[in-house]
Amino acid sequence: MQITERDRKIFHMLDDLRFLTVTQLAHLFFSSRPVADQRLRLLGRAGYLTTLDWTRGKDSSKSVVYALARAGAEVLREDGRGSLPRFIRPSERRSRAFIEHTVLRNELFVVLELLTRETNLQLVSFRHHPEEVAVSATLHKGGGSERRVAVADAFFAVLIADQCSAFLVEIDRATLPLKRMKERYEVYEAWWRKGGARQRFGGAPLRILTFSTKAHVRSLAAVAPKSSLFWFTTLDTLQLDHPEALLAAYWLTASGMTSSLFT
Repeated sequence: MQITERDRKIFHMLDDLRFLTVTQLAHLFFSSRPVADQRLRLLGRAGYLTTLDWTRGKDSSKSVVYALARAGAEVLREDGRGSLPRFIRPSERRSRAFIEHTVLRNELFVVLELLTRETNLQLVSFRHHPEEVAVSATLHKGGGSERRVAVADAFFAVLIADQCSAFLVEIDRATLPLKRMKERYEVYEAWWRKGGARQRFGGAPLRILTFSTKAHVRSLAAVAPKSSLFWFTTLDTLQLDHPEALLAAYWLTASGMTSSLFT
């Protein structure tokens, strides 16, 4: 089987992001969903990619998830990667919750990539590995103090009209207790007040974004510190067919105001 440059780009992206749906891959690399289906199935049958057993909602066809398989990892090693990249073995299993969380995080990445292609927004950085997005701070409670760590789901920075803005991201599927989320927000705020954002990510203004379910957004905003640092919106603002929905969305801040993110 002849491996194309586009195939290599897909392997590299899956090496980085781990899981992408066929719909996400179609938007990034192909002219249409049927063209994507055909090529990805060929790569799967040849052992370069593997699919994960996962369904999302009623239309399972929209939820086929691809990951790098051994043959794809071998291509990357031969291309100069050095060590063999991690790949999914046929016997491996991943929980539905883990796959869904990763796919939702990657949905944000794909939306930002599409906006870079179609608008004046420019994605300049997207990070998601734990060591890149973990922050720590000392929380003082009940007469004592304790060092706590919060690991965000992603960090990204964008340029719009030569203005750079930076964001840490929480993808919330309403699975963590509000008490846990409250503590995470307290860690972010304490870290930010100590100058952690400037030291870590430079001088661009930073905001902490939370994408959550419609039923959970206001509850999260209520437990976060009353600061303009924290912004909240619903997961349905991430739309591959309409990436501009992210630009048009109104966000709830922890102080109760709604505003557009990029204006």
